[in-house]
This record gives sequence, structure tokens and C-alpha cells, in this order.
Amino acid sequence: MDSRRRKSPAIPSRVFYFELLAAKKKRFRLSKNCPQIDLLRAFNEGRISDAFEIEQISEHLRLCDSCIRQLDAMEPSSLAVGLRTARANETDGNSDDLATAEGFSTAMSKINSQISLAPSEQKEFGEDQYQVLSIIGEGNFGDSFLAKLDSNDLFNIKIPFATKLTTPMHNEQFLADCHAAQSLEHPNISTPVDFGEWDANRVYYSTDFIGNYPNLKQIAKAAVSDDTYQFNPKEMITLFNQLLDTVSHAHSKRILHRHLNPNNIWITNDRSSIIVGDFGFKLDSRYHFELLEPLAPGDPFLSPESRNNDAHYIDVRSDIYAIGRILKLLIRITKDINDELARGINQVITHSTRQRRSERYQTIDLMIDGWSKAIQMA
Repeated sequence: MDSRRRKSPAIPSRVFYFELLAAKKKRFRLSKNCPQIDLLRAFNEGRISDAFEIEQISEHLRLCDSCIRQLDAMEPSSLAVGLRTARANETDGNSDDLATAEGFSTAMSKINSQISLAPSEQKEFGEDQYQVLSIIGEGNFGDSFLAKLDSNDLFNIKIPFATKLTTPMHNEQFLADCHAAQSLEHPNISTPVDFGEWDANRVYYSTDFIGNYPNLKQIAKAAVSDDTYQFNPKEMITLFNQLLDTVSHAHSKRILHRHLNPNNIWITNDRSSIIVGDFGFKLDSRYHFELLEPLAPGDPFLSPESRNNDAHYIDVRSDIYAIGRILKLLIRITKDINDELARGINQVITHSTRQRRSERYQTIDLMIDGWSKAIQMA
């Protein structure tokens, strides 16, 4: 396999480090001056090759929460993940302790080998091979990569973060959920084409590459300053009907989405259709409950039980909450809605986004019924 992964440079020993520290001027003082943002970004992206400078920055980061937060805000943030993981596991004499140069190098090597895919990295797929071209997105659960086959067909490959799938059982359940997602046969759902073990440490699934369609988040952002990007009521109703139908189909197969939001809803260029990605959590699957954490506590599309990490309370009503929040976004970027239609839609939004699960629509079919009554007012 042709791999071009970035390798961590050799780091001097602690004794040699202190000799260098005494002999060479520091580029910044660890206790007073934080590294400049450009220096942190270069470090995060692996563009610093000087071993002494890497040791200085890593020693500083071990002590500075402010710089760790700056790393977290960057993309990719795998180094920040590695730093947090190593810091959480610090023990005297542990080779993974960030207080030692060897420990830092080991931690970074583990993170780079388990999270990143290098350009031109390849994977067998039947009689063809995937060839990784570039990263196309970073999500809460993993990164997405653009890849092609020898036939030049394009695919989106999703690799979960190593911090998410930490045991063989998690990998097995992830692949079982991918198998379940393949049962979704709906024109508006992007389902796995292939899934399995990428290598000894990583699992993956692939879907057909959606293309250059904008997602709902991109359209909503553009619509704020340019009303030509806004939907008309007919477009909005058509697209939301499709969203309800996709979720209804998934729920009928006992599959949750769990994280519906504008990032994973793509709109075709003629605005006639949506494509929804990232389905695939079985209702009886337990591993994703264990993996849930407040990754984005301010995310308005996460249900309260998801934000509060009440994992065992997540069910179809959690998806219903997210759909209601998406409807609220849609109505904000739709022009020329008459007052009667707006009142009916707002009732659907209110009913689907209540804080208590017991006060929301209890099934997607009940929400569809409420929506149908609302749009009859159009």
C-alpha cells in the first residue's frame, strides 16, 4: 500500500532537551507568552520539522489550556485530540506521558496512524482499488474523504475517529449498523455501498459521492444576505415532505438517524430533491449510546436528551426534535409565506421541539399527520 503518512520527527531525549534549552534562546517563554496562532496552526498541521521547536511547543501545550482550546478550534484537530487523550492518561513512568518527549512522539504517532488517511492511500474493493484523493469534511464522529476507483467512479469514505471506536466490540457493532443502513432503500437516502475494515485499526463505510450539491447549512447561510437563495413555499413544502418520508422509511426499519442537521441534508441544484446522509443506528444498538458525548452542547438541532448525554432516552422522538428544528430553519429562509400557513407550521415546530419527550409527537407518522393539516392551510 502506497502510504504517505506524515511521520513524527525524532525528538531529542530529556537530557539533551535541557542542554539545548540552556544553550539556545527560547522562541517564546512557556510561562508568559503563548505561541502565535500561525505557529500553532503550523504545529497542528505537521509543518514544523525542527525537533527542538516541537519539544518547546508540546511542553507548553501540556500546561496551557488556552492554547489547547485554540488547537480544538482548528481543522484538522487530531493533534489536540491526541494531547487531550495523553493528558487524561498521565501517570508516573507511563511512556505515553506528555511530560516526556518520547511520550509525546508516541501519542502523536498513534493519533496520526488511527485517524488520518493520506492522499493516494489505497484499499482493495473487489477487483478495483479505492484511491484516496482528499479530505472533504470533518464531523463529530469521523472524517470524510473523497476517493475514486480504478474505474474513476467517485465515493465518499467515512472513517470514524479512533477515540470513538475504542474496542473490537465497537467496531463490530459499527459494521452491523452499516449493514442495517444498507436495508434503507429510499431515493432520498445515501446508503453505504461498501463497509468493512480499512486496516487492522480502522473501519470504514463508503457511499456514492453526492457531488457538488450544496447542503442546507450552506444555502441558509447564503440566504441571510441574498434572498435569491431563499425558498418559495412550494419548494419548502416539497423538500420537507421528502425529509419526513425519508425518516419515516428509516424508522419503519427500526433505524434512527440520531444527528439530523443541515450539514447532512443536501439539496439538488434544481431544488426539487434532497439527499440525506449518515443514517444507520439501529434502535437496539447499544454502542452508540456509550459513545455519545456532549460534542456540541450548543447545537440547536440536538434534542435535550442528546445534549444532556441521556443516551438511553434517545429514540424516534429525538429525530422528531431535530426535524422540528430543521423546519424552523426552513421557514426562516422561505419567502412569501402567508400568515395562516405560518401559524400552522409554527404549531408543528412547537409540538415537535418540546423539551419533554412525552410532549412531542410520539411517532413520525403523527408528525406527518400534523404537518399535512398545517399545509392544507396554504
